[in-house]
Amino acid sequence: MTNPQKQYQTFHSNIRLGRYEEESTLRDKRDLLISTLKDELKKDSNGPQFVEYFNQGSYALGTGIKPKNGDYDIDVGVLLDCDKEEYGSVEIKKIVRDALTHTNRTVTIKRPCVTVTYLKNGTPDYHVDLPIYTEDDKGNMYLARGKEFSSEDLKTWEISNPTELTDTILGKFEDDSNLRHQFRRCTRYLKQWRNEKSLDFFKSVAITTAVYEHITAEDYENDNKTLLSVVNKVLGQFTTFSIDPETTEPYFRLVINLPAHEGVDLLEKLNRNQIDNLKSKLKDLKSSLEAVNEETDTVEACKILNKTFGSQFPIPEIQEVSEATPQPFYIQDGKSA
Repeated sequence: MTNPQKQYQTFHSNIRLGRYEEESTLRDKRDLLISTLKDELKKDSNGPQFVEYFNQGSYALGTGIKPKNGDYDIDVGVLLDCDKEEYGSVEIKKIVRDALTHTNRTVTIKRPCVTVTYLKNGTPDYHVDLPIYTEDDKGNMYLARGKEFSSEDLKTWEISNPTELTDTILGKFEDDSNLRHQFRRCTRYLKQWRNEKSLDFFKSVAITTAVYEHITAEDYENDNKTLLSVVNKVLGQFTTFSIDPETTEPYFRLVINLPAHEGVDLLEKLNRNQIDNLKSKLKDLKSSLEAVNEETDTVEACKILNKTFGSQFPIPEIQEVSEATPQPFYIQDGKSA
């Protein structure tokens, strides 16, 4: 049995969002927008005021990959001092949109956030998602949901704790840095696989949660083995009985509940065809990872992984694998967007 850990290392470096060029640019965009928002809101002393911002999503968790379309992004939660009984959820997003509107960027109100997009040669290059929150006198936080032209029932303030998810996930690995590194690597591998297999409906937060739930300290120097273990456990979770509303036929769904938010199924909106497609592709992934585990030739193993994950997974020349022992996999434990 071969262990293509060295090639997994290269693959990880190929897909991992860079800590210097890309992340620095994203931070600069974030800081500029926050500074602008603060200054603009101050102009109306009787209106909503800026309180704080906090990183969310892959940036906060350190699980980002290079986007397939080149449109780099960062999620930045913004807490405003305003009364949700006085301001509607979309009304407050309009205030943020108007404060950030500028000739060199487009600002759009989406259902969960305000999105600021920077263009390069007419094509989206970077974007910053700004979920907007308020807080009541008991410390409960609420997320502004709804689009500008949504029906009134979709314009809501939804109770949320945006930092609890990050704290919960990273808290699992605070005493085991090796497992934290491997959690981030395996999450990135599955995100890249998702992109390669056109499973856009399998959202990043669901992938991250699945790895968080199922990864255990097994073999830090064999990512193929660990990833196979995670995939096997996910496949074992297609156990929730459901009825297809279109055909009335029974089937089994996969449920991935959001950590720290009991009862929030991240796959709830997926239809049967999407669930079946996801299950089929996961079975294919399992078969590929098993084949790699059984393969004795590193080059052949990497050919399987290249077909599975795409061209970013390297296929070495024969002379490159003459020394079979992989080097320990250590990377700087920074956070990437």
